[in-house]
Amino acid sequence: MGHLNNYSVLFPPWYCPTWSLQFDAFKVDRYINSQPNSRPDQGSPDVAHSGVPGLIPGVSRAGVPVWDYITFPSAMIAAANKGKGWHLMTAVEWAILAEWSRLNGTMPHGGNANTNPPADVTYTSEVAQLDAHLHGENAAYHRALPGTGPNTWAHNHKENGVWDLQGLTWQWLMGLAGVGTDWTANGYPRILAKTDLKYGTSAFGRGTISGSGGATPTLTCDGAGVNWLKAWTADEFNTMYIYIAEAAAGAGAWYTITDTTATTIILTAADAPGNGTATFYVAKVISHDITAGMTSGHNILTLEDANADLKPFAIPATADATGSNTYGKDIYYYSKGAETAARRGGSFYNVASAGVFALDLTSRGDANIDLSFRACKCL
Repeated sequence: MGHLNNYSVLFPPWYCPTWSLQFDAFKVDRYINSQPNSRPDQGSPDVAHSGVPGLIPGVSRAGVPVWDYITFPSAMIAAANKGKGWHLMTAVEWAILAEWSRLNGTMPHGGNANTNPPADVTYTSEVAQLDAHLHGENAAYHRALPGTGPNTWAHNHKENGVWDLQGLTWQWLMGLAGVGTDWTANGYPRILAKTDLKYGTSAFGRGTISGSGGATPTLTCDGAGVNWLKAWTADEFNTMYIYIAEAAAGAGAWYTITDTTATTIILTAADAPGNGTATFYVAKVISHDITAGMTSGHNILTLEDANADLKPFAIPATADATGSNTYGKDIYYYSKGAETAARRGGSFYNVASAGVFALDLTSRGDANIDLSFRACKCL
């Protein structure tokens, strides 16, 4: 299978004073994920550009090209392929790291200048190793290899931190999306059903679908096989929505939940996500327009810290053409013309607009040079 050593960091339980919220501990990959057989001169040996991951897991490893050209549902699958508890980083986990960094004065620098050698556009003496594989594909691309910059490119400005949360690539996140007319007409987001990050009770994971297309299509999470073992509260997700990455031939699709038990979620009769493995997350709609008064491409002034539902997602509340130094003058993009998923961090060519708070709500089917992912693990 290749190089499966995976380097991660334990983020301990944390009370966030900004949001007055306590968060669970979790593991987070130190580096943007790569393919298992990647080498410094080869970035896509296991899965071709825009290809489906199958059973191939992402691997957190420094010094090799990131796994780019990957869609949102494929990123969910590749992250979960690492084993039980592993999942695509959620929008909550990213927000925790971003706000922790801001409060501790260590918002990460990164490779956002598109120069050779790769550098931070503000801290120009901070350089990293060039991704020679990508540079060979296009001589205009100067992206860094993950984990090869100075310590200031980690969330805590230390070698043992989480690296490259800004620059290199935008990184897909699970648990923040714009869907259907709620989004296109009103700007209402779908957010993770709860901020619980524990293995047994979180609103995401991997299970198995049975009865697809029948009277009671059922997602089972009973610990057998690939299934996570859940201990949900009866009815807690009823009328909410579930996103299943493997549905629609791997393009992913949303379904409405009709019933919840400790280890199962029942979909609406005749829903047909397909029987078999299902990598999923559960979401609820928040009736608050996160595009009101905004212009896509403006820079962040404030976050939704006063909104009880939205504050743990670090979603912009106001923005303008300049932005605030508090949030690095990071950029906020959104598209209301498509069903979207969240990506954060900015890419190797986004210069000063890249940053740990940068947010782009874009089509979940996108797969290009500046899209990648990292994984986290529930405890």
